Amino acid sequence: MLCLSPVGQKFRERARKFPAIFNECTIDWFLPWPEEALSVAESFIKNFKGLETTAEIKIELFKHIRTAHLMVFVTPKSFLSYLNSYKDFYMPKFGELDIQGKSYI
Repeated sequence: MLCLSPVGQKFRERARKFPAIFNECTIDWFLPWPEEALSVAESFIKNFKGLETTAEIKIELFKHIRTAHLMVFVTPKSFLSYLNSYKDFYMPKFGELDIQGKSYI
């Protein structure tokens, strides 16, 4: 286990000198994410072309994704994987619901 402060020049120097340490590790940030960082989910939902629903449901979905992330407190890379997994799971399931040409939204 390595404990490093992300503040200051030494962190940047170590990241440049030893990229393998930072590429294959799990980083636990012990500070809560700012709301601005979680807006990635909001833009993901707004730009998700296959998500055919109302604006109100998109807002609630964003709130759910944000809440789930804050409860689990995953790394940024895991959060982005979570968003992509949602998309990968949603598309086939939506196709199953829309088999007969009817929308169930």
